[in-house]
Amino acid sequence: MNRRKLPKGDILFFLGLLILFFLWGVAPGALFVVTSALALGYLHFVSREDVPLHFAVGLLISFGYLCIFRNVYSYGRFDVKLLSFPLFPLFAWPTAFCLLHYLTKRVAESVGVVSAGGRVLLGYLLYVPCLLFVEYVGYHVAGIHLESAYPSLGFLDCMHIPAPLKAVYFGNGLLFLLIVFGILDERHIMPVSKAARSTENAHSPERNE
Repeated sequence: MNRRKLPKGDILFFLGLLILFFLWGVAPGALFVVTSALALGYLHFVSREDVPLHFAVGLLISFGYLCIFRNVYSYGRFDVKLLSFPLFPLFAWPTAFCLLHYLTKRVAESVGVVSAGGRVLLGYLLYVPCLLFVEYVGYHVAGIHLESAYPSLGFLDCMHIPAPLKAVYFGNGLLFLLIVFGILDERHIMPVSKAARSTENAHSPERNE
């Protein structure tokens, strides 16, 4: 089983995004655009991720749940909407999902997880604490507040949204992981892997004896 260490470039990349996120309180709208552009640019041009595909999947998920819950979103500082759809969650989810896919893939390579099911599970174990961290920092540091009086998520004092929407937040990540690792990555990666294994077997000493 081949294992790879997390590249230093990736570590610096995620640290840089984290620093930018903590600065969102200065100008959340502008810094969101900057952070998203840097994140997607790095994933697409440097890491050669299939950003358009993963972003499209994330956009479908965010659009789908916003069709039901879009009236919940009314931000005090940067409430930008298009046809009643709040643009911040509409584009924040797919951007986060692109990062989640890349992080999961890298961690899976470093710990030797190769199966689709294993990567879905690993991805969700990464997703839940990341979701809570982003929600907490976004509320208490970046000042991203909804103009509502919904109760928070337990003692964390974040995620002030209706209970059904809280469940959607935790389900969104699982749905994305099931689609990309269970369907898309299986179609694009597994046939190549099988072909590579066949080539290796054909050139192995045992086969040539």
